Amino acid sequence: LLFCQIAKVASTNLGKIFAIITGLFNGTNPNLIPPPEIHSKYNNLHIHLDSLPLDQILLRIKNYFKFVFVRDPFERLLSAYRNKFMKPPNSSFEYLSRKMVKVYRTNSTLRGGVTFEEFVKYLVDPAQIIPTNPHWQPFYELCRPCEMMYDFVGKLSTFNEDTRYILKINKLEKLVEFPKTPDSPHTLHKTDTLLNSYYSKIPKELLRKLYNVYYPDYVLFDFNIPPAIQKLLK
Repeated sequence: LLFCQIAKVASTNLGKIFAIITGLFNGTNPNLIPPPEIHSKYNNLHIHLDSLPLDQILLRIKNYFKFVFVRDPFERLLSAYRNKFMKPPNSSFEYLSRKMVKVYRTNSTLRGGVTFEEFVKYLVDPAQIIPTNPHWQPFYELCRPCEMMYDFVGKLSTFNEDTRYILKINKLEKLVEFPKTPDSPHTLHKTDTLLNSYYSKIPKELLRKLYNVYYPDYVLFDFNIPPAIQKLLK
């Protein structure tokens, strides 16, 4: 299997499944693996393509089952902001927050970490004064779908169903004790309410610029703009 990992798109849950099917975790139930161990222990043990010689890279690209999981870009950006800046998990994101405040804050009396609007200003800035980060970098830049020609593209909204399919088609389903329940409904009302509570504070022109930045992801991966964002863009 070849997998392009995208931060904020079920990367921890997929990491659990990989730990099982590669034999790194002695068990079949992904829920028994503590989430912190995925990033601190198991992810570092997987083979990355860029660590291999070119002939081995090309061989794997040609012969392996290649897949990627994606989610709505506006949802992913909000998830990244809430997870990394509302309560920064480590000093690197605290540093990024201070940098964004220094570059994009116009209200000198405002205190505290980077606001969501300042974060959006950073995302749409063509000058890229502050380098991008995989947690919000567009899918098409991270995973090169036009070059890689994936065998399967899964979506976060149908994660359980899509993961079962990947395991079954690769004859791996017996290795993983997967939940028998269907995907939890990705409640439209709940999602729209959360999106609206943040994106409604963003000026319309800035929101349009943000959509343009992630437009290729919407087209390439066949996403519909969330209803809450559609209303704000009108």
